[in-house]
Amino acid sequence: MRSIIEKIYEAEQPSRENIDDNENYKESLAEFIKLVDGFKTSLTENQKVIFEKLENLRDELEYETGLSRYIAAFKLGLKVGLEVSED
Repeated sequence: MRSIIEKIYEAEQPSRENIDDNENYKESLAEFIKLVDGFKTSLTENQKVIFEKLENLRDELEYETGLSRYIAAFKLGLKVGLEVSED
């Protein structure tokens, strides 16, 4: 039997790739995409370039935020595990 660390490494444990988003998220995402697509049609070419850069920056910020929170939660989980193992 493989260790939990091996399973996490191979993305067999909960990860972005294998966690289903809830219905509220899916609905909000669909609405967001619809609004963005409608908004983009009203922009000039130069504005579209700027807006695309803004979207990319937003994506990078979301990634960095998610990563830092994941790392913090992972460390907390390890600390909890260590504390429980001391009992």
